[in-house]
Amino acid sequence: MGREIIRQESHDAGERSRLWHHEDAFNVLKNEMGTKTVEGLTLDMRMLNDVGNNAKKRRYEELRDKSILSKHVSSLKRRCFSLISGQSVSTTLTSPNDIYLRTDAFKNMTKLRLLQLNYVQLTGSYENFPKSLVWLSWHGFPLKSIPVEFSLENLVALHLLHSILEQVWKETPFLGSLKILDLSYSERLARTPNFLGLPNLKRLILKSCVSLVEVCESIGNLELLDLLDLEDCKTLRKLPRNIGKLESLKTLVILGCNIVEWPSEMINMESLQVLNADGIIINPLHSSSWKVKWWQPIVWSFLATPTKGLETLWASLPFSLRELSLSGCKLSDDSFPENFGNLPLLSWLNLSANPFHRLPNCIKSLSGLNFLGLYKCHWLQSLELNGLSMKSGWIDAGNCRSLEKIMSPNGSINLFLHGCYKLVELEDCFMKEDYDRENRVKNKTKDLTWIYGPTYFPYDEYMRWLSRWRFGNQLEVGDNIIITFDGKDRYLVKECGFKIVYHSDEEEEHNGNSSSSSIVEESSHHDFQALRLSTGEYFLCKRFEENPDQNLWFPQ
Repeated sequence: MGREIIRQESHDAGERSRLWHHEDAFNVLKNEMGTKTVEGLTLDMRMLNDVGNNAKKRRYEELRDKSILSKHVSSLKRRCFSLISGQSVSTTLTSPNDIYLRTDAFKNMTKLRLLQLNYVQLTGSYENFPKSLVWLSWHGFPLKSIPVEFSLENLVALHLLHSILEQVWKETPFLGSLKILDLSYSERLARTPNFLGLPNLKRLILKSCVSLVEVCESIGNLELLDLLDLEDCKTLRKLPRNIGKLESLKTLVILGCNIVEWPSEMINMESLQVLNADGIIINPLHSSSWKVKWWQPIVWSFLATPTKGLETLWASLPFSLRELSLSGCKLSDDSFPENFGNLPLLSWLNLSANPFHRLPNCIKSLSGLNFLGLYKCHWLQSLELNGLSMKSGWIDAGNCRSLEKIMSPNGSINLFLHGCYKLVELEDCFMKEDYDRENRVKNKTKDLTWIYGPTYFPYDEYMRWLSRWRFGNQLEVGDNIIITFDGKDRYLVKECGFKIVYHSDEEEEHNGNSSSSSIVEESSHHDFQALRLSTGEYFLCKRFEENPDQNLWFPQ
């Protein structure tokens, strides 16, 4: 509604304060009708082509319908068909790369502050480009470097994603207002700019700059930087030594990089709270198949000791760290330090997809931990929780295919064990195997069937399972109901029963006491359509994708 109000400011699009509609913005720039009234403009050439293509399709359909409905069949049909085949209704798209606009189109927009030019090609000098810009987003920036005459002195945020930049600036200008620089997916960018001219930068995002090989050491001068995102910079092999001078940095993302050298100066990053280093091969003794090639120890003996990088890593982790993610880093049983005494504030630790066989002892000293990720640790065979300082929270051990035994589970810790098919023992809680059962409730009168068949892990050798489902008006007085129970010959059923509880009885039923050894499930569903199968039956167990809690085991 607000955008439509702006559009009604003037019949002349160039006199409006904001140009949100791509067609309006394109026409203003193409005809160079911009004025000092314009404060914001957005143009995405891909959207413009989509709009044009849809208009041509509608025109084609209109002509086709007219040809069918016309009373003058013979003569008008010939005219329509000849018109349809003409160039005026061609549905061929024009590529954004084939359309060029002039930089002079912005010359009169002296108050332009917000500008989005996605996949727009400009020709001409940037000398007269508006100097009032505060925010510039230009996906698909078409130049190899930002022109020297392109004045960005008031810019606060610069987003040049998917650009063809090879060098950001040939000579970095002084941009004292710039706080956000996002050059993500600039696949030709090999080096970052010199940061001496960007003293107030707070967020530097270089995600998937796959050719990036160097981060300038001047980054250490960015006293206000709080986010550095280098995700999937696959050719980046080392971090700058001056990274330790980033006293304000809170989040460092280097997942997917090929870092082989850890600067010990990282320990000086007193504000760092989040470190994501997923996929970095910290321990070279583990190849992609987790087997050592015969020649690798010989080569490493001349280059460096494999554990040296690990020792540097653990020793360089700053005291302030709260979240650490090292998923898929080929960490083995011998890769961990004796303790994590230098990380007293750590509350979130992700060690998923690593080839260790047992829970590292150093984790037991993390008293503030409330999440531990062990997802897809396929070599993990046992989970010893005795001595774990973790008081509450979650342990995600899902899809640990070799996990057979969990010892001394803490009653206040939630375990996620989906896909642990070899799990045969849960100490103090009796677990021999997972049990399947299937209940069916069939309303013959209304031809409705509900199936209830959960997989669960019993708490005791003798147990009671209680379930309550609210059917609403799908069960009524006089309906013919058939209830069946199938234990699938997996265990002995001593008793089974059911009770239909009417609304007037619910409060009394709710206040009733159940045995402490019972497992109770309750559904608040009044509409079962989300649980309906293609057969027309209703499966009352929520699917894993819809509700992961269905696969959580909660020790009591």
